[in-house]
Amino acid sequence: MQWLSTLADIVGIASATFALRAWLKARQLRAKLLDRLFACTQGYSRDAWE
Repeated sequence: MQWLSTLADIVGIASATFALRAWLKARQLRAKLLDRLFACTQGYSRDAWE
């Protein structure tokens, strides 16, 4: 049953990698949307909202 443990490890690593990439993409999208939201607003930056 060593192969089952190895398979579980591979699935766990793949899941963690997918979750990390999704989280990073969500952060990038959030920053992009906030930049667009405040692009025409003077005196404000997205840093003020974090």
